[in-house]
Amino acid sequence: MSFPCRRSVSAWTTRSARNRVTEPPRYQLRSGVRLARGKDGRWLVQDKALRRAIRLGDKDARVLRLLSQGRGLRFDQLVGKVGNAAEVRRRLGALARLFVLAGPRSRQRLALQQEAASGVKVGQERTDEAIIFPQGSNPPRHACVATGACCSASFLGPMSEPDRLRVSGLTLGKRSQVSLGSEALESVEFQGQELWGMRRIAGSCVALGDDGLCDVHAEHGYDVKPIPCRQFPLRFHRMPWGLHVSLLLACEGYDRARDAAEPWPSRTAEVRGFVAEGAHVPACALPFEWTAGVPASISDTQTLLGALQADEAADDACPRSWLAAIIDKFERTAIERGEDLQEGPELSGSLRLATARLPGQLRDSTPWFDLAGLTAHQAHLAQRSAMLIARDEPADAERLTRFALGIDALKANLQLQPRGDFGVSGPARRHLLDVVANDLPAQIAIGHLDAGLTNLAVRLRFIEALACALCQAEGKTQVTARHTTLALKVAYRSEPDITALAKSRTEPPS
Repeated sequence: MSFPCRRSVSAWTTRSARNRVTEPPRYQLRSGVRLARGKDGRWLVQDKALRRAIRLGDKDARVLRLLSQGRGLRFDQLVGKVGNAAEVRRRLGALARLFVLAGPRSRQRLALQQEAASGVKVGQERTDEAIIFPQGSNPPRHACVATGACCSASFLGPMSEPDRLRVSGLTLGKRSQVSLGSEALESVEFQGQELWGMRRIAGSCVALGDDGLCDVHAEHGYDVKPIPCRQFPLRFHRMPWGLHVSLLLACEGYDRARDAAEPWPSRTAEVRGFVAEGAHVPACALPFEWTAGVPASISDTQTLLGALQADEAADDACPRSWLAAIIDKFERTAIERGEDLQEGPELSGSLRLATARLPGQLRDSTPWFDLAGLTAHQAHLAQRSAMLIARDEPADAERLTRFALGIDALKANLQLQPRGDFGVSGPARRHLLDVVANDLPAQIAIGHLDAGLTNLAVRLRFIEALACALCQAEGKTQVTARHTTLALKVAYRSEPDITALAKSRTEPPS
């Protein structure tokens, strides 16, 4: 990997003409960073180079005011003024992760911002863009088997404007619960935008007939359907090196058609067609970060992703142990990079990864979650489920009920053997391995790398626990593909709840 060389001499050592003199570092504010009072009286960091403004609490602002004076201050001088060494170390660490201190971390962040600005524009589609399909000798594949999973999401969109205009002008047939396309649409407001999708009644699309088939498709053909309907369950994420394709594993077609589906490269033209039509393609945020405050270059991130995917797990491997090995690789790299970017010896070793303790939790039977957090989440699910039932949306209400069952399973720490009481069939184990192989690139694309890996680990653990609970409810002791298929459907239709669940994970000590 193209990492900078280790420092053979401390970064905080200077050489005089006669001998080497070790001088404690002075912590100071980065050039171009300004501290001011906002209109509401709160402190505000104005950072022109990174084009942002950050609100700070009084204690952080006090340390920044001290650092902005002259050549800055040594750690002992800061402690003398603040009066508490642990407090100073904590505040300096937090400010360093915001890139407001002068030092190697901020220099690296500014350099990588230039790389991102001058490199590939990841928000723009290119006709020569590489298409990167799921990797491995046995990757999850997909073919439609008409299960209706794509017709029963909590929101059937977002549509493009051409989609909306085309569907609104249709006349629908006998399968549909409405006669006009304009009556088959609904909108929701999201982050100040009006998003359009297919209307739902009782949790299913109004164009879905009792025979499980789409009326738009039957009456007008496949190409007339909105992009989200045709694209499902394909997901796209644009990286600087290409467009990653993965699957929303809520669709049973990936499981049933795995061996019969066409090889992934045969779908290249289809994917390019979706993108050209205006399919939703979220772009990764640049620069990448290993963890909060530790930036990573485009090439380093691509190399890391390749390294994490390199050791493919065998079909009989333990999915959690495989993910633990992946996180171990990431942590070694991230910690080394974080140490290379420390502003001074007092902050050495202060890096705190979101993945801390995860490999151990993945490998053994340690409970993962805070019981109070799980209970609060369950209460919230019950409220939402009751609201959905009142709105005649039984499918979503049932999904939340099953999610609550998964939380019960986490409370009981239900696990597969050899740690737990439940065996697992080969296809069910393959589903759990697919969660890791399929989701790894997508999780790296959406934020800090360690936060993505944490979210992936929580999803895998939840699916395992829920599958065990479904098996237990039937009085059986071996988890089958039917149990994991249902657990996948619940988890992949509940992305916000999985993210919230990750916040209930037992945190490492400070």
